[in-house]
Amino acid sequence: MVLDADLINMVATWLLPFVVDDATLAVETIGEVGPGGHFFGVQHTQDRLGGTAAAVSITLPIVIVIILFRKHLVKGLGAGAVKG
Repeated sequence: MVLDADLINMVATWLLPFVVDDATLAVETIGEVGPGGHFFGVQHTQDRLGGTAAAVSITLPIVIVIILFRKHLVKGLGAGAVKG
């Protein structure tokens, strides 16, 4: 039942409220970068992009496999849905 516990954990995380404060709004970072600047070089952005990079590196191969084999997946799902 690991899947059930994981699903419950994901729903619980999704239900948490958004935290809005000076750190999450990055008020100091916006002032540091200024108009026309880029945020990728700032430590605040780099600290928060670690999870995004991990999510993309995990999800991208799955998406590629689904795209490459979608015809076979649809065929298999259709064949599995037929009773008898």
